Amino acid sequence: MLNILIADDHLSVRLGMRLLVEDTLGKCAVDFAGNGTELIKALRTNSYHMLITDMNMPQADMLQLVPAALSIQPQLRILVISVNPESIFAKHLLAAGAFGYLQKDAPEPDIVAAIRNISNGKKYLSSSQLDNLDQLLSPVADNSPFSRLSGREMEVVLLLLKGKGPLEISAALSVSASTASSFKARVFEKLGVSNVIDLNWLAQMHGLSGPGTLK
Repeated sequence: MLNILIADDHLSVRLGMRLLVEDTLGKCAVDFAGNGTELIKALRTNSYHMLITDMNMPQADMLQLVPAALSIQPQLRILVISVNPESIFAKHLLAAGAFGYLQKDAPEPDIVAAIRNISNGKKYLSSSQLDNLDQLLSPVADNSPFSRLSGREMEVVLLLLKGKGPLEISAALSVSASTASSFKARVFEKLGVSNVIDLNWLAQMHGLSGPGTLK
């Protein structure tokens, strides 16, 4: 029997995903986590074949969620399902070790296919990801300015969009304040913005911030 962990901060989503998993894979042992702390605790307590997780949860570092999970259970197969645009985040999360990335508004057949493939140890790419495979695999994808950023630079962007300043960013990333400021300057240069207001505008233009995205 497969052991599956479903992590999302909305109970209705967890329950709905469990039904979808059981319809797709048959009888499974399914556990829930409602935030990042519960997710990490579950991974340290039990062994799982597959993790299906949101990346926008309380007490969860969005881009470090996959590496943190794999540091505890290296063989874990991870499917990330989130409201955040796949054109920006799929590349970073797949590179970090996730087996698949889908948006929450993906058609149900796509989610079913992802669950089935990943449970069998196969990575899953959506049709749009396959259509843009060259850009997905390229060090620099040109479909979004945010695709030019490294994983660490994206972490800085997400913290800036949450209103964090250099000291808070340095604490979150465990770096010095001067290093955090350097990251911020590099991000602004790569994105062609000069302040956080412009960054917010650019993020909204590309679906990175707005209702239901960043928490």
